[in-house]
Amino acid sequence: MEKLIVWSVIDVLLFVSRSFFDSKLISLVFVFCTIWVFVLFVGYAIQAFDCLKK
Repeated sequence: MEKLIVWSVIDVLLFVSRSFFDSKLISLVFVFCTIWVFVLFVGYAIQAFDCLKK
């Protein structure tokens, strides 16, 4: 769960820095981080759902 929080914070920081610096690299990293946060979130949701079923 800590990973999800850390990546979300990084994602928000990238979003903020993206509005200050118009850089293609920052945008690419931001998209990558957003996808990674989504993947982590789905992974944790599936784990939680499995625990609830048991």
